[in-house]
Amino acid sequence: MSPGGRERRTVYRGVNLVELLLVVIIIGIIASIAIPRASRGSRVTTEPELVNCLAILRMAIEEYAADHEGRFPGTNPDRTAGDPTLFADQLTKFTSATGEVSEIRTAVHRFGPYIRRGIPAVPVGARKGSWQVAIDIDSLMPTVDLSKPAGWIYNPLTGDIIANAEGMDEAGLLYCNY
Repeated sequence: MSPGGRERRTVYRGVNLVELLLVVIIIGIIASIAIPRASRGSRVTTEPELVNCLAILRMAIEEYAADHEGRFPGTNPDRTAGDPTLFADQLTKFTSATGEVSEIRTAVHRFGPYIRRGIPAVPVGARKGSWQVAIDIDSLMPTVDLSKPAGWIYNPLTGDIIANAEGMDEAGLLYCNY
């Protein structure tokens, strides 16, 4: 007995069916959101390094074109389009409005560099480790050319660049289609 002569009772209340049903519905809603996102994450490309390298190159190409009135690297008024050395120089050194290259920034050479650590090496395929760029101006989109030792194939007329790599990732996506 408790003080005052009254008996104290503890009431245990169980979970009713409505509360249990609400918990199950909430868990179902959370699962319906989380499971598709988790499965989508597993289908992400299995070559993130290739994706990163291409993102670096494509961003640099677009920034160069924005600074040079829509002209892509690898071209300039005094040279023919399709010079892979010029492509690398224009992305990694300072350039003038016409695309002329300089090792140092000057009043004329005020653009760039767009890539500070050099052209990234292709991380997949038989040419893994090659940072060289081959030029393809014969087709609208660059195509893999296994006869060339270059890791990248680039079209200076369109600004498109692909990995010069045969093979595919675990999801069945060709490396050249990244």
